[in-house]
Amino acid sequence: MSQPTILQIFQERIRDRGDLPVLRDTVIQTLRAAEDKVSGAADVARMILQDQGFAVKVLKVANSAYFNVGHGEVYTVSRAVVVLGLDMIRSVSLGLSFVELFQKQRPGIDLKKIIANAFIAATLAKELAERLHHPKQEELFLATLFYNLGPISLAYYLPESYLEIRSLVEKSGLPLWKAEQQVLGSSVNQLGIAVAKECKVPNNLVEPLSVSDQIGFSPARTHQEQLWAVSCIANRIVGNLFGEGGTEEEMDGLMKQMETCLNIQSEEGSGLIQKAYKSIRDVSNSFEIEAEKFKPPVAPPGSKASSRRSCLLKSLGEVFEVPQGNRKEAQELPAQIQEETDKEKPIGRTEGTEKIERIDRSSIQLKFLRDISNHVSENQDINILFSAILEGIHNGIGFDRGFLILCNPQRTQILGRYGVGLGSQELTDRLSLPNDPTDNIFGKVYAEKKPVFVRDIDAEPVRPLISETFMSLFGARSFVISPIHANGNVIGFFYADKVLSKETISEEDYQSFLHFTLHANIALDRILLKSKP
Repeated sequence: MSQPTILQIFQERIRDRGDLPVLRDTVIQTLRAAEDKVSGAADVARMILQDQGFAVKVLKVANSAYFNVGHGEVYTVSRAVVVLGLDMIRSVSLGLSFVELFQKQRPGIDLKKIIANAFIAATLAKELAERLHHPKQEELFLATLFYNLGPISLAYYLPESYLEIRSLVEKSGLPLWKAEQQVLGSSVNQLGIAVAKECKVPNNLVEPLSVSDQIGFSPARTHQEQLWAVSCIANRIVGNLFGEGGTEEEMDGLMKQMETCLNIQSEEGSGLIQKAYKSIRDVSNSFEIEAEKFKPPVAPPGSKASSRRSCLLKSLGEVFEVPQGNRKEAQELPAQIQEETDKEKPIGRTEGTEKIERIDRSSIQLKFLRDISNHVSENQDINILFSAILEGIHNGIGFDRGFLILCNPQRTQILGRYGVGLGSQELTDRLSLPNDPTDNIFGKVYAEKKPVFVRDIDAEPVRPLISETFMSLFGARSFVISPIHANGNVIGFFYADKVLSKETISEEDYQSFLHFTLHANIALDRILLKSKP
């Protein structure tokens, strides 16, 4: 029987070891939803909102100097998707997931340094894409990050092979790709493709890995060829400058390749490398990678001081050492959301006897309402608006869960549409009740067209309307419901509770809830008014 190849061993380790990190399901769903032109921004926002801790991190990066240029503070994921765009939200989501993906350390290997190099390459790719006026600049950022899935995965899954390759490069002076072939028997990119398939990454983002070994010195004539060439060349340049074994001859060849493939002359290319590197501090702050990991190496002894590689390393080193006090820092999110980022716990929850510190809810609600008002005034997709309102109910007011519940077209059933908060998606998928005022509280709200604050399900007159089915779905003894009106008819409901934290819903909470849900009715009225002849 023949010996298994390195690739086969690699795939077996992926399948067999239970402690291996994977890309968040949230991120894969977000990447796929953003590819689907039918899904749109609302579905992307909802994908992110299902993972509240991750949603907060997305907001933090979306408000950073590097990603948010001129949009002002963005306070809801829904708003971030609208003003920053689907492609940029994909870049932010994937970047965060990459940082999370490989947090464990391997003896003798600095995984965070490898990830930092991936971000340098992706930042350079964006600069090259802008210079080429490429129509999908954010996709180039994504593809260039994924290009690094091979070496990052090799370092994590097969650290012994990774170290063997590095040793071979250092001792023999072999180019990195030749050392990879000698140790692995195949390209390291094949390992990245295996991981990408395991994580169910969309094919178009992995395509540069499949063709990277064939990138040569032919002009990139189409946008697709430019994508392949940029992701490959950007990573090779960063590997030469920041990795081990980079040589002056290799750098000269890469600059020549940039000139031939992308029609970017060497001097301009050097300037773009320096320009990209100036953005690195902002990127490191955004994604919480230690800035030191981005520090360029010093040109090795014996290097020609006038060589392109030595000059680049010297100029990058000067950029790194420049005081950063005058740089625009990422805008700070409110204290309780930042606390959730750190702890990854729902806002206002308790753990044992320790309670997360309460903050001034009124200021946070005003910020959410500002974003929601912008949605209304700009006549955005009503689904985006509903997502933003649920965010405000959940994060602004502090309800554990919030749901959008709609009537079917015949108004005979009440069905879950989507929700925010722990376990909300599962409940949304199961939620189906008859629209009957004698059967459940939603039917009563539908019939009376008025909001309701149920303080205790055992109190009259609501007790007969709390069925076993209702309790099996929601399990809440106290909750609030507000109807959604269109043309004087109820078409659905907003529902919220504090079932997880078991906190008391105050009258102030209820009034804030009504204030948020009022915006849905205002928006529907405006849409219907505009649609009238």
